[in-house]
Amino acid sequence: MRKMLLPLFCACLLQAACSPTLFQQIATLSSDSVTLNDDGSFSYEDAMITIEYDFWSESGKFVFTITNNTDDDIKLNLADSYFVNNGYAFDYYQARTYVTTSRKFSSTKLTSSTAAASESSNSVEYQEKPVVCIPAHATKVFEEFAVSSSVFRECGFVRDPSKKETSVREYSQYNSPLIIENRLSFLIGEITVPVTNVFYVSKYQNIACVNTIEYLRSETCNGSRRDVKVHKLSARNKFYITYEPWSASGAGSDR
Repeated sequence: MRKMLLPLFCACLLQAACSPTLFQQIATLSSDSVTLNDDGSFSYEDAMITIEYDFWSESGKFVFTITNNTDDDIKLNLADSYFVNNGYAFDYYQARTYVTTSRKFSSTKLTSSTAAASESSNSVEYQEKPVVCIPAHATKVFEEFAVSSSVFRECGFVRDPSKKETSVREYSQYNSPLIIENRLSFLIGEITVPVTNVFYVSKYQNIACVNTIEYLRSETCNGSRRDVKVHKLSARNKFYITYEPWSASGAGSDR
């Protein structure tokens, strides 16, 4: 069922990234506090909030939603919240200024057979807030950083596996080469409530793009059925990096 929820999205990814000559490195993230549920969601939950993560993208865009489970508003102090990547902390609040522009088109009749069009625009400038409110029983989406844009390499870890080869490396939280943290600081009245979710890469897999494709039967709104191309390794606790064959880079072989 999980794979059926995102068929069009996955199909677009496949068409854009997976040519026969490319490979992908699939990274699997594990956590002691964030659970991969039966419905495919990857989430942390307590009486106050639910945080859902979705890493599935090129380089692992760090996207998460926060749902307020209480009857009162909850504030997230971005000025005291951080994304930590292998020990390096990055601020969520960066005092940025945003500008939004809206355009309006109008038409003026000149004669019975001609008209002229004009355009006007209106720009609004606003500052990033150091503290954001998540209303009672409402959800907000946050997206800021990427987990990694570099392919992981290790001696003996085959970079360009053939169809019959399995190129996998597995790790525990104690020897993982990549550990990330989401350190959040919530405000409930005058009380500060810290919540930290820690993730580690528990598996890397190198695989040819053509070997990640499968077809699933999907039913449309009118009841007809069709086969949809999807990524068979996709999951919300995984991300991928697409790369060219090692031999194509001129670096020789890593076998």
